[in-house]
Amino acid sequence: MKNSGKQAPKTNDKVNKENLEQELYEAFHNTKEFGGYDINVQAQDGGKVNLQGIVDVKKDIDRAVEFANDFPGVTGVENNLTVSTDGAIDDDSVYTEVNQELGADPAINDEKIHFTVEKGVVSLFGETDSQAARNAAASAASKARGVRTVNNQIRIVHPGDRIDDIPLW
Repeated sequence: MKNSGKQAPKTNDKVNKENLEQELYEAFHNTKEFGGYDINVQAQDGGKVNLQGIVDVKKDIDRAVEFANDFPGVTGVENNLTVSTDGAIDDDSVYTEVNQELGADPAINDEKIHFTVEKGVVSLFGETDSQAARNAAASAASKARGVRTVNNQIRIVHPGDRIDDIPLW
């Protein structure tokens, strides 16, 4: 989302750095999507900004960073936003967060890992080729809010151990 109609503040002096900071702060607070959050902005030299505050879900962090990156005059964003909720988290929310955590870890082939969530208990299924990847999946799942226990049933399958890896000639 580009904020059209606004002249990009020049960020090469203190006054304009402060203008960028104030304008982006006001843009966050005047946008319905972020109006309920107290997102603070600290501008740095060269158009870089630091975002601080608390949002409800990771998706809101991603959107806030995108919003700031698209703001006229911003050349980079340092993200120091955190996620926190005020109430209980249901299994659907846990599922979403576990899915995000698994997808964010490069050590995990999330196409071969599947999971269920029931009353905060995450059960991991599928296969991977190493103990390290199996452990990484359990660790990633345990980072999600609302997870009480991780039941890791991921199998380790080495290349050549699978029937479909055997040549048929």
